[in-house]
Amino acid sequence: MYLLNIENRFSATIEEDLYERRMKEIARQKRQLFHYFLRRAGAMIVYVNGQKSEIQRIRQILHSKAGEVVKIKEAEHEYSLLIRLSAQVVGSILENEEVFNQTCCIHLLDAQEKTAAIFHQGAIFYEAPSDLPAVDYERKDSEPKYLTVFTDSEADGIEVKNAAHTFHICGEADDYVKATEELAKALAKELFDYPFYLHFEAYDDMKEELMREWQPQNIRYQHTNRTVLTMTNGCTYHAEVPAFSLAIHNEEELEEFLAELFYLPAQNEAFTLSQRPHMTYCDGYQSIDLKDGEAVIAFGHDAQGCIVYSNKECFSKLAHIKRTITNGWIVEFS
Repeated sequence: MYLLNIENRFSATIEEDLYERRMKEIARQKRQLFHYFLRRAGAMIVYVNGQKSEIQRIRQILHSKAGEVVKIKEAEHEYSLLIRLSAQVVGSILENEEVFNQTCCIHLLDAQEKTAAIFHQGAIFYEAPSDLPAVDYERKDSEPKYLTVFTDSEADGIEVKNAAHTFHICGEADDYVKATEELAKALAKELFDYPFYLHFEAYDDMKEELMREWQPQNIRYQHTNRTVLTMTNGCTYHAEVPAFSLAIHNEEELEEFLAELFYLPAQNEAFTLSQRPHMTYCDGYQSIDLKDGEAVIAFGHDAQGCIVYSNKECFSKLAHIKRTITNGWIVEFS
């Protein structure tokens, strides 16, 4: 499998000119590959997300060229169009290329109806003939995973002061919670030394169960002095939000703790990884005054991505993220 290099290490807000120049170059190379594989394909599958007007528009474009178009329902509000290609149909597609570029995903099939290339965020192709256009690509052993990095986000449930750099790193996946969990493990291994610590909150009726279940791992309980309105058996009362800390001594414990507890950030409970053994609370919420050479990992709403607060020199620039995350993710900056 081969993958077009679509990385853009420039910031859209800080290095706007360089960012735009790189995006135009990526678009040019992707277009070259699309033209190359389209002219050699026997059929094309176009995936469309709930846009009936786009389906109708594509069919109208191809109708006059006698193109065979079969509509297939993939799932609720998700459809695909199977298009048999001829020289006339290919010409019509190229004349209306912007329409097809707006679709969800395009698969180009060879004469044996095997996938030859996929065009989505980037471009994937399965053979690299000698006459392939001169584009920047690399060989991969598995399907790519994409990360988008934002620099203007804050995590819920924690206040971090004096952080020189903040990166909100989101993985694109159907199971985005699992993607965030895997990303958190990769970041923690790079940013922290063992032992480091997990500081988290839960529901008030979970306190005894958590203390009992995690007693062998020396779980520590902490008062937050923050209450929430709670109802149990028809009775309403103000319950204190309990907080806990666990020391993570090795990779096995990191895997175990996140596998068992990562449902909490998905439910918007405070969930923080830090080198600090103790968490400070201010006005009922986690609070950290970040020191030099320190970093903290928190999480976005519904566990949509990791938010890294960093005063580490090795994690201070957008380019450092790509160097840190080496397990097959493709990093894009927003």
